Amino acid sequence: MNDENIKKAELTAAAGVIAKMENFEFDLKFEVVEYRVTMIVNGVPLEKSVKGAAVSAEMKEMFQKAKPGQKVYIEGIKARGPDGTVRNLGGLSFKVV
Repeated sequence: MNDENIKKAELTAAAGVIAKMENFEFDLKFEVVEYRVTMIVNGVPLEKSVKGAAVSAEMKEMFQKAKPGQKVYIEGIKARGPDGTVRNLGGLSFKVV
């Protein structure tokens, strides 16, 4: 995982996670069915999971606590493809700037 930089305002404004096929010939739609967010706040690891693609209220509270340099991990992303099968998409990591 490579850390992508994200501004705190962008993080707190995020509505959810989407699955998008980049540089792909076909327009395939994937629906995120679950994921979890992990952050370390004041030395304490916090982890929240959600079913569906939307950010939960608890996750928004976590994002409000993010400070510059903080890492935010979105892991265990699972998405349903056009054929109905659910696939593991891995994870993402962000560094708050």
